[in-house]
Amino acid sequence: MNNNNVINQNNGSSGEDKACKVEDTMFGDSDDSNEGMESSEEEVEYETEEDSEDEEEEDYYEETDYDDIPVVGRLEDRVNSLIKQNEQIFGKERFEKLYAKYQELYNNDQIQNEEAKIIPRKEVLGDDEPQLRKYCHLIEELIFVQSALL
Repeated sequence: MNNNNVINQNNGSSGEDKACKVEDTMFGDSDDSNEGMESSEEEVEYETEEDSEDEEEEDYYEETDYDDIPVVGRLEDRVNSLIKQNEQIFGKERFEKLYAKYQELYNNDQIQNEEAKIIPRKEVLGDDEPQLRKYCHLIEELIFVQSALL
C-alpha cells in the first residue's frame, strides 16, 4: 500500500504542477510573458522621456519672441539660393530672360486672383525645350518668395 500511496502522491503532485503551469501560462505568469511586461515598462519610460522633451519645447517656444526672428533674412537667403540654382540650370542669360517673362506674366493685370496666378510653363519656354519645364518651379518659387518680401 505504501507503494500505491507514493505513486498517488507523485501523480497528484505532478498533476498539480502541470495544472499550475497551465494556469501560469494562461494568466501570464510564465517566464515568457515577463519579457512582454519588460518591454511595456520600457515603452512607459520612453513616453515619459518624450513628455519631458515636449515640455522643453513648450518652454522654448514660450521664451521665444517671434518679433526677433528675421523672417525677411531667411526669405532673402532663399531668394539668393534660388537665383544660384536657376543660373546653374538655365545659364545666367537664359535665366534672366525666363525670369523677366515670368515676372511679366505674374504681374499681368488681367490676372485678378493671386491663387489663379498659375503661369503656363509652355508659354514661357515654348516648344523648344520641354525637358526644362520641370525646372520652372524654381523660377516660380523665386517669384512667389520675392512677392512675399514686398
